Amino acid sequence: MYRLDDETEQKPQNEPNAFLEEALFKARTIMLTGGVDDKLARRVC
Repeated sequence: MYRLDDETEQKPQNEPNAFLEEALFKARTIMLTGGVDDKLARRVC
């Protein structure tokens, strides 16, 4: 079958797995630059 448009249909991506999402969240690295005070440290952690 011929199509008039050049775009191909994309399948919708599945939602991220909750287990994988949590593992990636826990494995993240946060880098702070500049002055770090109590308020900033509390917001990040």
